[in-house]
Formats: sequence, C-alpha cells, structure tokens
Amino acid sequence: MTYRAWLAFSCAVMSATAVRAEEVAPEKFWLQAGVYIPKIDTSVSAQATTSLIPATTIAFERDLGFRDRAALPSVELGMRLDRDWRLVGEFYRLSRSREAALSRAITFDGVTYPINASVRGSFSSDVYRLTLGYSFVKTPTIEAGASIGAHLTDFSVGLAGSGSVGTAAASFQERRRRVFAPLPTIGAHTDWRVAPKVKLSGELDFLSLKVGDYNGRLVNAQAGAAYEVARGLNLGVMWRHVDYRLRITKTDWSGQVDYGFSGPLLFAEYRFGG
Repeated sequence: MTYRAWLAFSCAVMSATAVRAEEVAPEKFWLQAGVYIPKIDTSVSAQATTSLIPATTIAFERDLGFRDRAALPSVELGMRLDRDWRLVGEFYRLSRSREAALSRAITFDGVTYPINASVRGSFSSDVYRLTLGYSFVKTPTIEAGASIGAHLTDFSVGLAGSGSVGTAAASFQERRRRVFAPLPTIGAHTDWRVAPKVKLSGELDFLSLKVGDYNGRLVNAQAGAAYEVARGLNLGVMWRHVDYRLRITKTDWSGQVDYGFSGPLLFAEYRFGG
C-alpha cells in the first residue's frame, strides 16, 4: 500500500470512528435555563357540594384584570442513560395576584361576590415535566424517537373579598383551592443538525384520559433552534404551546381548570460529560 493510500485509509478509519463516537457518546448531561414569555389564558370554576348556587366560570384575565403575558423562569436538566435512552426533567412556574372591582357577580366555592365588589384574586401554578425517551432513529445529524412521562402540576387559586354564603349577609370571605394534578403523557421528540453549529428540535407530549379525581386533556408542543456559540454552549429560541383542560370531582367540591400558554422561550444550554 502506497503512502498516500495508507494515509487516505487511515483518515477514513479515523473519520468513521469519530462519527461513531459522536453517535454513541455525545455529551451525557445538559442544563438549560431560559425565560418563557407566553400569552396566558386562565379560566377556573369551583363548586362546593354544599352549595345550591351554580359556580361561575371565572376568566381571570377578563374578570379580574390579570396580565395576559408574563416572563416565567424555566429550567431543564437532561441526561443520556445510554446511546438510545434519555431522561429529561423540567420546571417552570407562574404566580399572579390582583385586586379588582367586579363587573359581574361571581360565585366561587359556595361564596357569591356581588357586582362592584372589591375582590383579590390569586392564581399560581408550578409545572414539573418529566420524560423518558427512546430514540428509534439516531445518526450523526438526526435523532428521533418516542417518550413516556408526566406533567405534575400544582395549581392554587383563591378569591378574597366581601361576599355572601347562601342567604347570609355579606361579610369578608376567603376561599382557596389547591389541586395537584399528576398527568401521564406519551410523546415524540426529534433533533436535526442542519449545520455544524445549528440544530433544530421539536417535542410533543399528549394526554387525554381520566386519572383518579381528574379528567384531563393536555397538549405540550414545542419547536426550536439553537446555535453553538462555544464548545458545549448553545443559545436558542423555541416556541411552546401548552394547553390544559382539567375537570376535578372530589367529595367536597368539583370544578374545572382551563389553562393555556403560548409564546417564545429564550434559553442558554450547556452540554457536558461526553
């Protein structure tokens, strides 16, 4: 074998080995921190089983003047369990409160707050997302697969102000309900490296079933792009849409939460441990 042929053969072997190494052992861990800036839509009702007055579906952005856009911190931590399996955890939260004069009477959890009453409303949610994914397709440029997981969401909603219970005279009344909804999901994920430093990605999680006290539907869809500004460090943007439709039936109350986010997420991501 000539020197040039040997050199060409050696380069080909090293290139194939490098590609295989990249395919088998990419960075094992990643940490992503970002700011999610969604448009928010929140509707809630709570019906006390002891009350004969039907509960009002409260549109928090319209009835209580809640801001319909907010900046939410978002954190994601992921790890590869082996070549094909990966585990991803994510957390983001939203907490809002506001005092407003009602433009219509509202009944919440057995209390009726009359028109023009000054009411302080609060709504918060802590969202924990956990997925276990398996990649059916994995090449140096494309990865695609399916996942199972859960959205664990802790909702807290409250109203406080001058209201009445049944036929009693109006007095200061405060009602608060908390819901922890563990909703399992199935989904899909894909990553596509379109250039050496540019990657496109997409994910979809879905649920529509009854779990214990909850009858829910959940859609989480996102698509994004990231650019590698330094080894292991990526900056990116994605568009995320999250839609909850949750019906609650408990022994002492029933209700519903319709909750939606849609908007951009700006993030920095660091990958390490290859």
